Order: sequence, then C-alpha cells, then structure tokens
Amino acid sequence: MEEIEFEPLKKKHKKRFLKLVNDPLVLRYITSYKNPYLPEHFDKFIKRIYSNKKPAEFTFAINFRKKFAGIIEIFKIKKSKAEIGFWIGSHYHNKGIGTKAINFIKKYASSLNLSELYANTINDNKGAIKILERNGFSKYKKISNISSIYRCKL
Repeated sequence: MEEIEFEPLKKKHKKRFLKLVNDPLVLRYITSYKNPYLPEHFDKFIKRIYSNKKPAEFTFAINFRKKFAGIIEIFKIKKSKAEIGFWIGSHYHNKGIGTKAINFIKKYASSLNLSELYANTINDNKGAIKILERNGFSKYKKISNISSIYRCKL
C-alpha cells in the first residue's frame, strides 16, 4: 500500500475537505477561497470542475493512508503553461506529502504536454515555498508585499 495516493476530487471528499480547509492554519493561505468555506462553496467547486467537456483544470485529492489530506490542481492552462495550487491539512504537514504531490502534478503536467508551471504563493507561507523550491520551482516574480509567483520548467 502506498502511503500517499492521488485521485480526482469527488463529492465523497466533501466532509473531510470542509473540515481540513476551514482550519485557520490552512485557510489563511488560500486567498481564492471564501472564509469560512461552506458546503455550497464545495458543491460549486465540484460542479465547475466537471462541467466542461474539455477540462480546463484538473483537481486531485491527496490521500494519506487512505484518508483525504488535501488537494493539488492544475488550472489556467494556456498553450504549454499552467498554474498549480495545493493545500494540505495542518495535521498532515511535515510528512513528505507536499513533495510527493508536486512530483505527481509535474508528471501529470508533462503528460498534458505542458512545459512550464507557475504557483502563486503567499510570501509568508514558508512551508509551501520550501516545498516548491525543493522541487524545482524558483521565484519568478514578486506580485506584491503579499504574494509571489514561482515557476518550474518541465
């Protein structure tokens, strides 16, 4: 059994997703989510993911020891470039999950013939920055005092 596995995000993940994402240690770094993140927000997210016939984004559940632990996604796909985003529940930090997730999404991006990935990260999210830098991303552009873009060439 693999300790860390990936599968498309589905409705079955809703309960754990809501529990983990509403942890202040997680939600404070996700500027694109409402606070608090409610069940109807999850439902709209799932509907958006699966509404396109040709997906413009791919969102995966990260499972640690068969339990939902976070998500990683590719979105804003344009030509050979795309943005990624990820979050991991605070109880699952420092277990190597972020590194496995980034490696998974880089391989998945390569299968889509993408050549560059970008990640917009809050500047004080030291954990995410460390994961990105350890896995081939480097600071590309400072957006503001709040966030920066990291880039990885595949």
